[in-house]
Amino acid sequence: LLFGKPPTVRFAGVWRALAAMAGATLAVALSGLIYGYLTTRTIDVAAYSGWYVPPGVDLRRFLCAGYMHNSAYLGGLIALPAAWIVQIREGRHWPSAEH
Repeated sequence: LLFGKPPTVRFAGVWRALAAMAGATLAVALSGLIYGYLTTRTIDVAAYSGWYVPPGVDLRRFLCAGYMHNSAYLGGLIALPAAWIVQIREGRHWPSAEH
């Protein structure tokens, strides 16, 4: 929908879409960190028996980082439709260059 729009409009639309993607990814990743922090208040080591945990690391911090890491992937997946929505709104908001 941004095709045919002035370059400044396209540029602004792309940056807004990228900001929406970064914001969505960050929000979901931080939510994963909070979930990991709350989940690991008490750690049942048997629940993580299949996980590779490097020797000498703080188990809770490692698990929280893992929750955040995995959530960031989900955030990236959610970020795609967020960027599309921004692009669609940008395209509909501005009249085309031909008119």
